[in-house]
Amino acid sequence: MKRLIFLLFCILSVPNIFGEVSAKFSNCSWTEESGNMILHFDLDVNGCKDQPLKVIAYFYNSDDTKLADKNGSYKTTDGQVAAHMDIKPRYDSSHWDDLTITIPVSELHPRPGENSYYINFEVHKGTNSIGSISKACSYKLKGGSSNSHSSGSTYSSSNSGDICTGCSGTGKMTCTVCSGTGTNPIPRPIVNYYTYQTTMIR
Repeated sequence: MKRLIFLLFCILSVPNIFGEVSAKFSNCSWTEESGNMILHFDLDVNGCKDQPLKVIAYFYNSDDTKLADKNGSYKTTDGQVAAHMDIKPRYDSSHWDDLTITIPVSELHPRPGENSYYINFEVHKGTNSIGSISKACSYKLKGGSSNSHSSGSTYSSSNSGDICTGCSGTGKMTCTVCSGTGTNPIPRPIVNYYTYQTTMIR
């Protein structure tokens, strides 16, 4: 009896012994670099050795509706903003640290005004989903008017370097960067696309 229990324990301890197919995300986050949103995540995949898989990031509005694509560049077949990467596990149980998916900020197509958005991750084997995580990351982005084709974020740049990044030279006293002067102080401020955190550089 003890041998039978020990044998059963050994069988159940071996990963994917019954051919389980699954994917699990962890440590999801994002960073911004050179006008791109870079999505980071760790990933565990079971039961897919040497099989091509697609890891997809789907973008949503805060009201749970799909973020609509506007130019056909980064999208699903039904027009939702999305980006992906391809992987092929080398083992029955594979783990990756800090995989990344990159999408240009200009492809995020924010609604007019400042709004919140979130991202779901999903792993597809063919047309079937084998694992997902909802609301893995969230961010805020300010869009222009409904007639504008630009992102309209608060970040802006100038060739001259004299126009205030925070208020675009309007000099409004609500600007916390230039204190209403309309020109950049020294050191020069750079405003993050999503958090609006200001970093001063020389």
